[in-house]
Formats: sequence, structure tokens, C-alpha cells
Amino acid sequence: METTKAFVRFIFVVLLSAVLTAGLASAQEDEPKVYFEIERYSTGWITSDTNGDGHIDYALKLTDRLQKELEAMDFSHDGYMDNFYYYENDVLVRHELDTNGNQQVDLWVFMHRGVHVKGGERDTNHDGEADLFRSYE
Repeated sequence: METTKAFVRFIFVVLLSAVLTAGLASAQEDEPKVYFEIERYSTGWITSDTNGDGHIDYALKLTDRLQKELEAMDFSHDGYMDNFYYYENDVLVRHELDTNGNQQVDLWVFMHRGVHVKGGERDTNHDGEADLFRSYE
């Protein structure tokens, strides 16, 4: 079981590294608003303190059909969500990250069928807009 978990983590890191180091395709303008402050995850969200420090660091929003719609995580444990996972029909379609802790998404990873990276975008100058684009399609 630990070997499987380690392998899955390894694959995720490899895929994310490939997107980070490659030139990254254009952000959709109709994307939902990302909330960084933990307090914004209340009504309609399922929340958890995954590391037991007394602070919410995981939030999950479900559709009316009880399928995942959006997950938000505070991996850095600084009180702000920094990883966002978007789902359609319970399948991961996009992963957004705040890689530098400035409460602004600067990496967008687009998925195909929830497991294959089909492209990504990167905001290298931290102005809120992607300036590097990569497509694997």
C-alpha cells in the first residue's frame, strides 16, 4: 500500500514538474473565482483540519448530485488555500496553484480524463495573468 502511494506521489511530481519547466496555453476568462481566505469556505462547503492544528486546511464543494465540484487545500498551512481542484462530472479537469504564497493563482494545469496532463499555463511575473503556455494535445 505504501509503495502504491509513493508511486502515485512520484507520478504526480513528475507530471507537475513537466508542466512547471515547460512553456505553459491561455486561461479561460469564464473561470470561477478562487477564494483564498479560509473563512470564505463555509456555507455549502465540507471542511476539515487534516493535520489537527485547529485550522481548516481542506474544503470540498459537491454538486447537487453529490459529485465533486471543487476542492481547495492549504498545503503550506499559512491560513490561505493554495491548491484548487476543479471537477466536471466527478472528473478532475483543472488544477490551479498558488506556488509562491501571494494569494494569487500562478499555475494552471489542464487535465484530460482526470489523469493525463493536456496542457498548462504559468504566470511568471505574478501579475495575475498567464504568460507561458504549453499544450500536449
